[in-house]
Amino acid sequence: MNNEMPHIINSILIQRTLLLCVALFILCTITRGIMVAHYLPMNLWQEHLSDFGAMWLMGAKLDMRSIGIALLIFVALHYITQSLCFIAYILTGGGGKA
Repeated sequence: MNNEMPHIINSILIQRTLLLCVALFILCTITRGIMVAHYLPMNLWQEHLSDFGAMWLMGAKLDMRSIGIALLIFVALHYITQSLCFIAYILTGGGGKA
């Protein structure tokens, strides 16, 4: 395994983590919008519009907390998998050294 491989793996991990974060945030925002639009009558939207803004802000805060926990689990699993692959690589003698 050459010296550049861990840097490539880490940059791929950063890109995957950021894409997962954006995808989860968009998914959570869309699902909250669907739930709010489905369960609340239109007259409540018109009377309490500022309350809904606060609700969306607090919902985004909760989403980011949940996304943070999911990303920690994702990164931990990625590093565990990477470590197991590296251990297997060492134990098998390097897999075709030149």
